Amino acid sequence: MKIQRLVVDGYRGLADKSFDLREKSGGRPHDVVIVTGLPGSGKTRFLEAITAAKEDIAPWGPRPAPGDQIRQGETAAKITIDWRLDEDLCQQFGADPAGMTSETIFSQNELVPRRYDERLTASLHRYDHDPAHGKIEYFHDDRTLARGTLVMPPLDIGGHKRIRLSAELRKYAYVERTMLDICLGYHSDEGKDALQTQLDRFGVKRKILGVKRTPNGPQLYFEGELELSQLSAMERQAAIFATTAVAIGLSNSIVLVDTPELHVPDDLAAAFARAVLALGTNNQVFLATGSRSVINSFPEACVVSL
Repeated sequence: MKIQRLVVDGYRGLADKSFDLREKSGGRPHDVVIVTGLPGSGKTRFLEAITAAKEDIAPWGPRPAPGDQIRQGETAAKITIDWRLDEDLCQQFGADPAGMTSETIFSQNELVPRRYDERLTASLHRYDHDPAHGKIEYFHDDRTLARGTLVMPPLDIGGHKRIRLSAELRKYAYVERTMLDICLGYHSDEGKDALQTQLDRFGVKRKILGVKRTPNGPQLYFEGELELSQLSAMERQAAIFATTAVAIGLSNSIVLVDTPELHVPDDLAAAFARAVLALGTNNQVFLATGSRSVINSFPEACVVSL
């Protein structure tokens, strides 16, 4: 699943513009899209335009509120997306392999939900944790382990589905428990090795040693007898990315990352951002960033300058 073109008109936080995300030779969608600009230029809103359109077409959670999408002084906002869908979606739902276009219009006066091509709706509505099945994941710019908040059962497909495109604080509260389950072998036989491999790619130097019993229940611990909460801020960010990828099967997907350099030292930001590309196979990754080192590390990317 990939996006070939995004067009916004009247959308809050972005100027009216068409963004062509295809390679000049061959016309394939770029695998990496860098969204950059000065603070306040609309980098986050660019990613949110994608999630807003998707959630209106085939919602996993609440439908977006029109008032949050419409630019002040406008009566409506329109988001047009050209989608390139995977072969399995074309076979299962009859989607057009050449691509399908959605036109999402948010209007304060529209009370009836818009109707879309049923083939596209079915394709974008599907959600499970099979890595063969593409999905859309949004790593928002306020991501945290959110300790002490409601912890969602790691295998609760419906619960994950509802929050995957949200920016809720509790979104990544499942990470610590999921890491425990993976290390205890509840997820898959190779889950622990896959998790450690992902953490290594993000530059986490401490290895997972295992699980120990404590008065408060089982506790994951790392080299140095450190718990997850005692790792550095960068290592905790790595845990969010690595655990999410292993838990939900993040391949053949659209991956939206706001501020990949969050809590990462500048000299490590480029390598950390490139590790996002290895979260799965055949992903299209959008990186909204103002980091020059991150931008320069992706010479092959489509660069959207806002």
